[in-house]
Amino acid sequence: MRIKVRQRQYAISLRGKGDTELMTKDVWTCVALVGVDKRRGIAFMAHFDTPFAVPSLDTIVEDLKTHFDDLGDFHLYQVTGISPFWGNISCGLLIAALPLVAFNIWLPALLGAIFWAFFGITRAALSRRLSRLNAFRSKPVFLGHSKSCAWLGKTSVRFDIDRDAVPEVRSYRVSINRHADYDTPKGSSCLLSKADGSN
Repeated sequence: MRIKVRQRQYAISLRGKGDTELMTKDVWTCVALVGVDKRRGIAFMAHFDTPFAVPSLDTIVEDLKTHFDDLGDFHLYQVTGISPFWGNISCGLLIAALPLVAFNIWLPALLGAIFWAFFGITRAALSRRLSRLNAFRSKPVFLGHSKSCAWLGKTSVRFDIDRDAVPEVRSYRVSINRHADYDTPKGSSCLLSKADGSN
């Protein structure tokens, strides 16, 4: 059995206690963060879709510390949907397009740039928060992004604490048919909630 981690959710998996497989899908302009401590048999997965969700890292750390006080042995992994190259280009376009708002020029392009720039901003905010928390010794290892649709596709991430050494990442095309089981829960706030089945 697996624990399905939706957008704006996180889950913790413990070896030998219920479901050990964590999975999330539809990582596009989002960032998935996976933490693994193989020695103690604990892992977590979080799906951040905006920079406003990043303060949830504090809650995740507190939740992990209910199982183990020292989180220093965790190895962190980060996965994105679109290539960081496109995120950086979008941030640049956003900055360049801001003066044009006063003239109502390129408003649709500006809105598009804001959407894509969220990805770059989310990654930067996540990095800053991890440094500030200082709970993990290791920095996240970037496992990559989607190789589909000119690096603009989506990814899924799967990890099983009983079987895997590192998270498994898969690329696929962007589609209007989303995976309903992994979509953002209705009525959710910007902050991450705990996924069903999480330890």
